[in-house]
Amino acid sequence: MKMENKILKKAVDAVQEQTGLLIQYNNANLKDKEIDYEINVSVPLDNEIKTISYLAQVKSNINNAVLGNAAIRAKNSSNKLVLVSEYVAPAQAERLRQLNISFFDTSGNAYFNRPGLYVFVSGKKADVSKEKPLGLFRPAGIKLLLAFLIKPGLEVADYRTIANSTDVPRTTIGELMTDLEKAGYIRRRGSQRFLTRKTELINRWVETFSEKFRTKLKPVRYHSTKHTGRWWENIDITEYNAFWGGETGGARLTKHLKAQTATVYADSTLSRFQARFGLVKDEQGEIEILKKFWTFGEIGDTAPPLVVYADLLATADERNLETAQIIYEQHLAQITEESA
Repeated sequence: MKMENKILKKAVDAVQEQTGLLIQYNNANLKDKEIDYEINVSVPLDNEIKTISYLAQVKSNINNAVLGNAAIRAKNSSNKLVLVSEYVAPAQAERLRQLNISFFDTSGNAYFNRPGLYVFVSGKKADVSKEKPLGLFRPAGIKLLLAFLIKPGLEVADYRTIANSTDVPRTTIGELMTDLEKAGYIRRRGSQRFLTRKTELINRWVETFSEKFRTKLKPVRYHSTKHTGRWWENIDITEYNAFWGGETGGARLTKHLKAQTATVYADSTLSRFQARFGLVKDEQGEIEILKKFWTFGEIGDTAPPLVVYADLLATADERNLETAQIIYEQHLAQITEESA
């Protein structure tokens, strides 16, 4: 039984017990592979039973990146989305309610808001299982997948070439290739390999990067004692062998956003940069410096668009989500096409 099916069955049982609703589900045989199930909620209304339908995404948990993806999907689709998860924390539940995105979890927390149906349950304690993630979504896999998604065709290369482009050891690449093939993200045509289901891969990469990998990059926030406002706007960050991510990267890629905070990816803590602009550590500071984790060549002064996109989605901020959508349309949509 797939993990998603286990989560869904447990969540349906919990919500039915908590609310008295009758929830039925079927596998979703749709072109959109991000939709796992079709959900029907039966509601007594005016002496009859009304059926309200949803398209369900099942997630082991809901972080800000999942929430951001769902907000963009909900905005661009007439179909009603419901997120199903092992656990939705109270803060995430409130944010989903504000965005009017339905959800329910295995603890009985839930939110539905359609004509004739309103439910909001939050604060039920978590009862989640811990499953070891696929290798391809652990640190080496995150590095490899970023390169594959940003450099189409790299998956066809020999392992030495891939290792040189990703800084992932060749033995690990072999293991990750096996994981990719088992998970259905690599298909073969003769002796050639092709990356497939790229939209799903992008979404899973973004969610895992935000939840598990980004903290490993040792992010530290700073405040400038010398400057106020958007003091970074005219800085050539490449002078410091560094690159903009987050809101600053989004602003440069799209010209759509006025960055309120700055994010920098670099190979070091940038002591010269810190001294020049009077940076002191401050958990609420306006600038964040993280370790750069990719090795392939950049274009311009920003991190790879997928990294900037992930940073913006993880904020779950409406103006940043708009910019993330533009980045997706301008830089990422073209790489999601299936290999011919």
